[in-house]
Amino acid sequence: MPKLPQTTAKEAIKVFEKVGFVHEHTSGSHYIMRRSSDKGKVVVPLHGTRPLGKGLLLSLLNDAGLTKEQFLKLLKS
Repeated sequence: MPKLPQTTAKEAIKVFEKVGFVHEHTSGSHYIMRRSSDKGKVVVPLHGTRPLGKGLLLSLLNDAGLTKEQFLKLLKS
C-alpha cells in the first residue's frame, strides 16, 4: 500500500477541485468545499505552508470518497 506524501492544504484543495469540489466559503481558517453531485462536503484547515497531518488527510480523503491510490494519482497529475 503506498504511503501518503507530506501534503499541504493548498495541494489537497487542488486535488479535491479535480474531483468536482468547489469552494463554498471560508470560515476562520477553514476552507469549506462542496460537491453538488452528491452533497459531499470537505473542510480543509488552512495551515499555511505546514503539511496536513496524516490522520487529518486520511479523514479528508474519506469525506471526499477518495482512496489513497486515487489521491496519489490526482496529486501527480
